[in-house]
Amino acid sequence: MSSSSAAPPAINDDIRTRSNELNSANAFLESVLASVQGGVAVVDVCNSPPQPHLLPVSNTGGPMRRMLRGAAAPLALFLTTAPMLHAQGWIEIERPPAGPVAAQVVRSASVVRVTLDGRIARIEVEERFRNTGASVAEGSYLYPLPGEAVFQNFSLWAGDHELRGEVMTAEQARGIYEEIVRRRKDPALLTLAGHGLVRAQVFPIEPGETRRVVLRYTQLLDRAGDALRLRYAMGNRGRTTDPAAITVTLPASREFGSPYSPTHPIKTRRTGDRTDVSVDATSGGDVELFIPLTGGLVGTTVISHAPGGEDGYYMLLLAPPAASTSAVTLPRDLTLVVDVSGSMSGAKLAQARTALVQALGTLGTGDRFRLIAFSSAVRPFRNGFVPASAENVAAARAFVDRLAADGGTNIAAALDAVLDTPPAEGRLGLVVFMTDGVPSVGEQAPDRLADRAAARRGDTRIFTVGVGHDVNTYLLDRLSAEGHGSAAYVAPDAGVELTMASLLGKLRFPALVNLHVVSAPVRLLDNAPATLPDLFLGEDLVILGRYHG
Repeated sequence: MSSSSAAPPAINDDIRTRSNELNSANAFLESVLASVQGGVAVVDVCNSPPQPHLLPVSNTGGPMRRMLRGAAAPLALFLTTAPMLHAQGWIEIERPPAGPVAAQVVRSASVVRVTLDGRIARIEVEERFRNTGASVAEGSYLYPLPGEAVFQNFSLWAGDHELRGEVMTAEQARGIYEEIVRRRKDPALLTLAGHGLVRAQVFPIEPGETRRVVLRYTQLLDRAGDALRLRYAMGNRGRTTDPAAITVTLPASREFGSPYSPTHPIKTRRTGDRTDVSVDATSGGDVELFIPLTGGLVGTTVISHAPGGEDGYYMLLLAPPAASTSAVTLPRDLTLVVDVSGSMSGAKLAQARTALVQALGTLGTGDRFRLIAFSSAVRPFRNGFVPASAENVAAARAFVDRLAADGGTNIAAALDAVLDTPPAEGRLGLVVFMTDGVPSVGEQAPDRLADRAAARRGDTRIFTVGVGHDVNTYLLDRLSAEGHGSAAYVAPDAGVELTMASLLGKLRFPALVNLHVVSAPVRLLDNAPATLPDLFLGEDLVILGRYHG
């Protein structure tokens, strides 16, 4: 690997061009969304050169990262499912030093600054890496691009020299991840498949020297009931000597209530027109922060923007209220699916048991349910749906207590078992699918698994729950997207109750199903996705598109 300090001119020109495109798209989004008091739109800005007449969109993530593939895809929509801010990059040593002493590059500091402006979060990540070994270190800095983010800029400093980075799409990045897996035998990296990547060549780092990296991007916070939710993945790539320092700054206005975190201690300080929240991340684990909105989130809004003589852009927001005790519920056919493979042993299985018992407790007298455990093979609680009687629920809880983790992970067989029996007519078919999302038996390709589910699901809605740090988020996000549902994630050292309460609460109250956008009186162009997800009370939906007329 060359140790040159500058990228080739062509790459620099491409970076400047893309930066201008990103800034233009970012400015458009911020100008539109700044006027919205409810709802969440998450739009990705494309890393591949877009068509000149299209607003650039990203191919960096999926929904968790619902992505539209291809540079010509005009717009991407993301139904709120707690976007995760991917926290930390790492330096991959690519030139082994001569001699018996290896270089040791550790992350000596990580500072994350988040500034809120309405629903928009501007994130700056600053990291410092130090060579603590006795040999010169050389390699590449790698940072998984957060899905659902508008990427702004990146700087890697060697003294006073700023190095240029290369922004890669998810498809380009996949080869990098797979090469590192082959070299280091680290399959956990494959969970980043589906993410884009920032890659920058690192100057040789002498023993004792430090390199500084700064990244900035914009992200729109998702909704959890009547609060905004920010999640920050601490990550586990590379060695770290100090925990990340995380601060969140928001306006001290009547719009926001008092922030709180179910995962970490926080300190809140109000000074003048702003509120600063400091997160104590010394305990490790992913950070989750909730910011209540005092006015709630209700309404339907259409915002349009039409440049002179050109086709216009529009944003349609649907934000029903949070569920109330007086809301009318529909009879449900609820299927609970749990992964009991060997990779789910320990804390993961304990969380899954807790989640299943919690879900069984939400069943109403008019509901029916199924319970399916799977590893290398599928093991159902009963054949088909059974009424949610006290006797059946008690027997299901006993079944859950006896679950043990063993064997491989056959997600394909589990999906087939789920979709072989559709819900009865007039009943709402819901699936909650709990797994770490790493298939090892049968079909294993995420896209083929998701397409398989989409082709067979009928009117069934699929909601995924990922458990653990090594979750295949791309697979679970695609499954939930194709299943008209959403994805939620729980770290192995975090309580599952809050996440499940939020998910199960909204599943009781569907607000709008089988949605369609009617093209009248104008003609709609390039609206995405072609098939809209269902909308439940307590969540919101933003549709972005272009129109003519």
